[in-house]
Amino acid sequence: MSAEVTGAAYVEAMNRDPTDREYRRAFQHLVRSLVPPHGSVFDFGSGPGIDAKCYAGAGLRVGAYDVDASMCEYFTRYCAAEIAAGSVQLDTGSYADFLRSEGMPDRHGVDLITANFAPLNLVAELPPLFAKFAAMLNADGNLLVSVLNPFFHELLKSRRWWAGLPRLIFGGSYTVPLHGVIPVTRWLPGRLARQAAPLFRLTALYAPRTTPTAQLLRRVHLSAPGDWARIAATQFLFLQFRRIPGA
Repeated sequence: MSAEVTGAAYVEAMNRDPTDREYRRAFQHLVRSLVPPHGSVFDFGSGPGIDAKCYAGAGLRVGAYDVDASMCEYFTRYCAAEIAAGSVQLDTGSYADFLRSEGMPDRHGVDLITANFAPLNLVAELPPLFAKFAAMLNADGNLLVSVLNPFFHELLKSRRWWAGLPRLIFGGSYTVPLHGVIPVTRWLPGRLARQAAPLFRLTALYAPRTTPTAQLLRRVHLSAPGDWARIAATQFLFLQFRRIPGA
């Protein structure tokens, strides 16, 4: 998707793509299984508010943040009723401001932080963000992120992927500019886990389905040869982290 597609145009493009709808449905399904009834979730990189509205509709308290002004403007209209009711709160401003902010006000911390459709792939230095997330979560809270899958089979057609493969194998990541403008970093799950340590422990890796199915998700293991066909078929991987109490 073009870097310039935000707000209403982004929503229209996402709704038009059945594969994106299935990725979103799978992610939302997993979120609802991880948060207790009437619990709280904070949506980092919330975009136009599609997920936030879904979570609020499930009876959850929702905080959200996005850096893009067009996305936030659409969010405030799309989630106007939820914002007015107090079930959704949107934070705006620069990324540096977000790192300094208190985040969603909750005395005991939020139950789950989410990052859907790969906002972490746009962050070059992840340890400060993981530290921010840890400070926002409750003692045994979870973090669920959707990241670009570095093993997606379509990448085999990309010269940039082949050029970045040595860095991916030996360094755990490589960065390329999206449309020549926005740096996008593809991460190995193990490298992400090391970036999150010692504040978080990677507890599960999921490969979402790309076609409508009753089995939206399956936990996979990179060390299991039988899982690789499913891993290679998906554009995104879902990583679940557990906050380490006292860390």
